Amino acid sequence: MSDQGNNAVEAGRIYTGTGGICAEMLRSEIYPPWERSHLQGANNLALQAEKLSSLETERLVAQQSNLINVAAPYFRTLSQAAGTDRHAVMLTDRQAILLDVNRTSFRIIS
Repeated sequence: MSDQGNNAVEAGRIYTGTGGICAEMLRSEIYPPWERSHLQGANNLALQAEKLSSLETERLVAQQSNLINVAAPYFRTLSQAAGTDRHAVMLTDRQAILLDVNRTSFRIIS
């Protein structure tokens, strides 16, 4: 695993243990989203996200289809900008419900 990957894993461990991390542990473009998620109440101790039913998901995607369609070109651009780096581009609604995700294939090594 690269040094950046090791730093991210270590940052995750520190964040889970303390609820905060040093900006220097992550790349400059990665730290602000971590901080923003934390300030917006992300639960770093939740082991898994709540899952909507199939019907709820279908309704929400239909309801948010305009947002999803408008975001699609940005997803592609962000993924292309990430190049071969592991990444995920996610779109959520105002309640932080995940609407769409585009990610590279990777496996988590613990």
